[in-house]
Amino acid sequence: MLNIKKHLYAENNLTAINLLLIKQTTIEEELLKRQQQVDELCIQAEKLKQLEPEKFEEINTKQNIYQYYYDLSKTEAWLGEQELYMMSEEHSKNELSTQIFIRKRQTMKQTIENYNDILCKLSDKVKNLIIDLEQSNLSCDLINEHHDLINKRQTQLNKLYTNETLKLYRLHREIDDLEQSISDRELIAGSYELGQDFEYISILLDRFAAFAQETEQIGNGCLQHANEMIHLLIVNRHVDSSHRAELKVTLNESYQDLLEMIETHLQSLKASWELHKFLHDHKEILLIMQERKNSIPDEIGHDQQSVQQLLSQYIQRIQQESKCLNGCYAGEKETEIKQKEMDVLTSWKLLQQFVDQQKHLLNDYEDLHRFFNLTRDLHM
Repeated sequence: MLNIKKHLYAENNLTAINLLLIKQTTIEEELLKRQQQVDELCIQAEKLKQLEPEKFEEINTKQNIYQYYYDLSKTEAWLGEQELYMMSEEHSKNELSTQIFIRKRQTMKQTIENYNDILCKLSDKVKNLIIDLEQSNLSCDLINEHHDLINKRQTQLNKLYTNETLKLYRLHREIDDLEQSISDRELIAGSYELGQDFEYISILLDRFAAFAQETEQIGNGCLQHANEMIHLLIVNRHVDSSHRAELKVTLNESYQDLLEMIETHLQSLKASWELHKFLHDHKEILLIMQERKNSIPDEIGHDQQSVQQLLSQYIQRIQQESKCLNGCYAGEKETEIKQKEMDVLTSWKLLQQFVDQQKHLLNDYEDLHRFFNLTRDLHM
């Protein structure tokens, strides 16, 4: 019985030992695999140690690239804002607002010039990145493309600012010159000077006629050029279309008002010239008739013929001028014109009466001398 127990105990111990041996074998195999993995990790670690400087440079390069892209996006956004500002700018309606607008544009120009420093730094950063990328396996084509795009947009912005500013300066200068010219010529056209005598009004009329012709020639050219510039700005949408169209209408209306003022003053000068000519002819005919009257005793036949010439050349002209002027004037001027006409006609009638009296007197003297001659002949 005791032997059986010992046998069972030994059998159980043997089974346990076999299990332990199996576990030991399994552990040894697992350790062998782990040792192989550790060896591989050591080999990879050595490789990583060798690649560490290169990887660090690559990571640093990528970080610089991402920073460049960030700065680039900010620059693109700023350029876009400036382009929008250039395309949708405020308009000016008077001299003060124009001066304020010009100062804003000058400030903007200075801002753009200052931003060139940022673009220069980006350009230097791109050059360094390209050098780093050429030494690595990363591609630099995308960076070059973005850098070229930024340079193009900066160039376009500078060109847009320059062209826009130049057009606006030219437009404002043309408009200012044209408005000043219209204002100056309106002062001349609105003058109330109508001459004090026939010679003076003749000079005024000649000068103002030349002034009217010069104004129309120069004004038409300047107005056409200003209208073309405004039209181009409206078509290209560089400025507010409604305001520019309103400005164009205002300029044309001001110029037409000037031409109407010139025409009105020219007609006034012509009417004044006709009046002074009538007064001048009135004095002249009265003087001629007085001279003829004083010369009648010398040659009665010749003076009769001269009187007839006066009637055809002067009296009819005075009557025609008076008839034309009667419809142009009223009140005291109309009364004066009619009175001058009556004075001429009265003087003419008196001259005719005087001539007739002188003629009768000479005829009487002729008859008397003929009688004396006949009497003397009879006595002989």
